[in-house]
Amino acid sequence: MADVNLYDTIIYVGALYAGGVLGMKKTFKGMKNQLPTEVYDKASIFHLRGGIDYSKLGFKHKTMMGMLYKKAVTLPEDKKTSEVRAMIETYNKQVDFVDLITIEPIVKACFEI
Repeated sequence: MADVNLYDTIIYVGALYAGGVLGMKKTFKGMKNQLPTEVYDKASIFHLRGGIDYSKLGFKHKTMMGMLYKKAVTLPEDKKTSEVRAMIETYNKQVDFVDLITIEPIVKACFEI
């Protein structure tokens, strides 16, 4: 990993995968080893929604999503979060939740340094 202290701003982008952000744990572990705690503790985290196209998933990921769906539909109604309900509603479809306006807080944060 490059010396992150050479940069004023670092933006990490990762996709949600199996309940976490793909590669983030490894990346942040490397960064935390390089950054002083007070700098690391000031990090801002933003969430941007994306999309999914089930027809483009491979066998492994279709199977994983199928298992997740089966578990979700058996949850009692009072245990289903809005995200679980959205996943059930959009299962096996192509959906796009991208909203470019959600980039604005990230751009603003970059200029506040």
